[in-house]
Amino acid sequence: MKRFIKKYKLLIVVFIFIILLVFSFFMIKAYIYNDSLKVVYGNRLKNIENYEISKEKTQQVIKDFSSEDLDFTIEIKGKIINFIFDLKKELTKEELDEIFKLILVEFEKEQEFYDFQFFAKNEEIEYYLIGYKNKENESITYSEYRKVDTNEEE
Repeated sequence: MKRFIKKYKLLIVVFIFIILLVFSFFMIKAYIYNDSLKVVYGNRLKNIENYEISKEKTQQVIKDFSSEDLDFTIEIKGKIINFIFDLKKELTKEELDEIFKLILVEFEKEQEFYDFQFFAKNEEIEYYLIGYKNKENESITYSEYRKVDTNEEE
């Protein structure tokens, strides 16, 4: 064993130095980049407890606005509430706008804190509508896509 240590003394010292260097790197990195940076929303969710939305409330909204032509789910992710609609029949942008506004009435207090996104799709006719309402805005902003059939004769 003594012969091994004498023979590889320099290699052992370099190896121990590299281990200490790697350990020091991770310690300094942990000190500089603390765990609070791993939080997705940072401090933007401050006071969210004042605007909590119960599961019962979301289920009641779904029950009130669902029909055989309109099925949807609600997902809450941080400060954003997503309403995902699956349309069974063709609805116009104006009809959907009225439904979205009625839903927003149900979340009047929460509009001070949350952003609302509405995703409506009808895959049969390839119609998609996205509505977004920021907590600072009064109205919903829309983006609409409808596949145009280029095979129709004029």
